[in-house]
Order: sequence, then structure tokens, then C-alpha cells
Amino acid sequence: DLNTPQTPDTSAAGVTSTHTVPPYPQIARAAGHEGTVTLQIVISASGDVTSASIVTSSGFPELDQAAVSWVQEHWKYKPAMQNGQAVPSQSRAAVRFDLKQASR
Repeated sequence: DLNTPQTPDTSAAGVTSTHTVPPYPQIARAAGHEGTVTLQIVISASGDVTSASIVTSSGFPELDQAAVSWVQEHWKYKPAMQNGQAVPSQSRAAVRFDLKQASR
């Protein structure tokens, strides 16, 4: 069926060194806000994040927005492969904001 998207032979794999946690938003740190943002990420055939949208909010808009913009600007992937060709794909990722980690 030509209308069914093909499942890539291999999924996109995160380039771990680029998957850093965003700087803690100062307003969230001051207020003691913590949480995990789950994102739906669209990855281009070149491995760039072309969009990130919130699937599950952390409950704090400043944390959600920091995660979206940071992932789009900084994260890279080894692209998904289909028949030996790099293809666009989607993935989910969680970005955790933890004040204990941030204070280091």
C-alpha cells in the first residue's frame, strides 16, 4: 500500500554527546519547579531536530519551553535508514529538570 509510511530499517539514534539537559530557567529554579517534559521529535534525514512538540508537560510552561527550544537547537541524531538511505523519522524523548542535578 503506497499510502502507508514505510517503517525505517533502523531507527534514528541519538548522538549522546549532544543530548544535554537545558540550562535551568532562572525563574523555575527560584520557584523550586521540577519536572519531566516528554517531547515528540521530528528528525530530518540529516539528523537534525526539525521540530519538537510537548506530549506531556512538566506542569511548568517555562520548563516545557526550555526543553523544546534546547532540543531543537542542540540535539542531533544519527538518522533513520530505509534501504540504505537516510530518511526523516520521529522519536520521543524525555527532558528531566531536577534541582539536585542543576545545583552542581
